[in-house]
Amino acid sequence: MTDYCVASSQYLGDPEVYKLVFHILTCIEIPIHIYGAWCIIFKTSALMRSVKYLLLWSHFLSAQLDLLFSFISIPYMLLLSFSGYALGIFDQPRWEVYICLIVTAFVVTSILGIYENRFFVLYGYRENPSWCRIRKPFIAFNYFLAVIFIAPMYFLDPDQEIGFQNLATVLPCSPESAIGDRRIYVAFTDSLLPYIGLSLEALLLACEIVVFLVITISKLKSRDGQNCSQLSVKTKKLQKNFIKALFAKSSIPITFLLTPVLYVLVTMQLTYRNQNLSNVCVMLASSHGLFSTIVMVLVHQPYREATWNNLYFCFRCKRRNLKTTSGRQSDGIIKV
Repeated sequence: MTDYCVASSQYLGDPEVYKLVFHILTCIEIPIHIYGAWCIIFKTSALMRSVKYLLLWSHFLSAQLDLLFSFISIPYMLLLSFSGYALGIFDQPRWEVYICLIVTAFVVTSILGIYENRFFVLYGYRENPSWCRIRKPFIAFNYFLAVIFIAPMYFLDPDQEIGFQNLATVLPCSPESAIGDRRIYVAFTDSLLPYIGLSLEALLLACEIVVFLVITISKLKSRDGQNCSQLSVKTKKLQKNFIKALFAKSSIPITFLLTPVLYVLVTMQLTYRNQNLSNVCVMLASSHGLFSTIVMVLVHQPYREATWNNLYFCFRCKRRNLKTTSGRQSDGIIKV
């Protein structure tokens, strides 16, 4: 009896259940992303002014990536191969694979830009003037790499008929040629090139972010040890809290994006396939911006205070409306 890849899948491996989960995620994500953008635009404090537009750019990219995964594309991936189905509103998997990978790299690069900005504002422009000249080309180069790291693989995608036939030698199950009206798309037949490209890009961005984070934290500690700074104790505390908040906020998208990448790389090496886990990894990537926004609102004091004020205002309005309604009902009873 033939063991089909999709037909034999259950729970989250069922395409209909899989799409339903993403539709629910989309309905949750859109209002939260809009609220996060409102907080950044209107409630960013003076201390965060220099990084305000970088936060907004990073938030915009995270929101776009969430919607790409959960609404536009909904990729149903067949690991151990680089193939799958696009179950979203668009059926252009060749372009969707390329755009999703680029936007993913852009999200992590935008986080790198935030950490670089903190280093530059706190120390770079005073202690390292040469960094002022190379910082913009450095960030531009990282965005350039985010565009081209997947380009060779994109332009070398195989003939789809030949690629589909080769899947039988890679997958332990028999892939369906289509799910409904969505045909399977084989991005790569040789996994070595995408494996190397993904590994190098992920390693480079991770190392750069860690370097800026470690340097900034070590500088903050050494400055406190010297006790010769002209900054007040309150300003130093605010700067430390801001770095901690940035770390908490950025750790969510990095974790949610790197976990699926690591899962793909490890399963390719171990030749292990589990459709439910594969789909969970895609869900993690598609909800990274949602949880990142929630954490951002909770850890940044101006956003947190604005949120509590909004909730309190809504609660008061609701109570006032209830009192007005009950009062009218009482008047009606008396008149009767």
